[in-house]
Amino acid sequence: MHSRIETRFETIFNHVNEGILIADSNGMIILANPKANQMFGYADGELEVNLSKYSCLLRT
Repeated sequence: MHSRIETRFETIFNHVNEGILIADSNGMIILANPKANQMFGYADGELEVNLSKYSCLLRT
């Protein structure tokens, strides 16, 4: 069961009008919100898989 904080995060993440990408410590994209998928021309859930090959661009 989701906590209130998780539910609030998911609501904001999924409805904000900005593209959000979340990467792990290796620069691999592990999560993208619907707006990010739309911005890059992918269906929901596809962006993480397709952009992971460009993970080196996200490393700091």
